[in-house]
Amino acid sequence: MDELEMENKFNNIISDIVQKKRSDNNSFLTIIDEYNIHIEQLKHSKFVLKTPGEKKSMKDYRLVRKYDILTINNKERLIKPINDDSAIGTILYYVTTYN
Repeated sequence: MDELEMENKFNNIISDIVQKKRSDNNSFLTIIDEYNIHIEQLKHSKFVLKTPGEKKSMKDYRLVRKYDILTINNKERLIKPINDDSAIGTILYYVTTYN
């Protein structure tokens, strides 16, 4: 099996998995716009949680618990939050899939 066949097979399998997931229970980011929306929502949630008097929602807490933002060369990337249990030096990035 050549590299192009393997890539196509991989993409088809990922696409099938994404299509079977419920939209409200889906951690797959399929397009760059969706990825950028997550970054903006996370920034807003972080602001709300730090600001006294702002109405906080469960979604705000969930986003901050699930994602963090790492800026590299002025480009923001979604990452899994780093905590004490994480392996030192290991950063897990969220990426988009392309159909």
